[in-house]
Amino acid sequence: MAGYMHAQLPVVMATDEKLSSFLHGLDEIASELYDRVGATDRYFDPTIAPLPLVRWWAGHLSVDIDADRPDHEQRRIAVTAATTFAQRGTASSLVANLESLTGATVTLTGPGLGGVSVVRSALTRQNGAASASVPPLLPPPAVPIYNDITITLASLGRASLAQVREVARRELSAHVRFEIAMASAPTTGED
Repeated sequence: MAGYMHAQLPVVMATDEKLSSFLHGLDEIASELYDRVGATDRYFDPTIAPLPLVRWWAGHLSVDIDADRPDHEQRRIAVTAATTFAQRGTASSLVANLESLTGATVTLTGPGLGGVSVVRSALTRQNGAASASVPPLLPPPAVPIYNDITITLASLGRASLAQVREVARRELSAHVRFEIAMASAPTTGED
């Protein structure tokens, strides 16, 4: 069977059996490489990329994703980290990343927000389950956090309090103090 390379030969050379069999072997190798190269776009889409690769990407954004989480949650956390990376240190970035981690509504309050209370429900619900898609950030997208804030979580979901603290420390400037409130039981962000 003549492949792509054989078809490119001039008629005189195409009749040579040794050259034809040599090109047939090269065609087999080239077709495997072409198939691999043709599939590389799948590795850059976090909705279909292999999960170890998605976790590896998230690691480059300083986000550790627990491999025990369901696939859709791992992908949602990675996508949120990537889409909010340029807005680190802002209220909407902190809220989006905490909502992605916990799967619950997050509210920020305190003097560090300049009198603004930030609530953004990032998760859309479908049949009782959180959607893996992350909607674009809604206003106020770039409210910087200058000073003390309170992070109020509706629920921890599958996250631990240590993971929530880690996300808050990653998203906030070093001088910003925070406390995490859950069911009216605040805990400080300092160990």
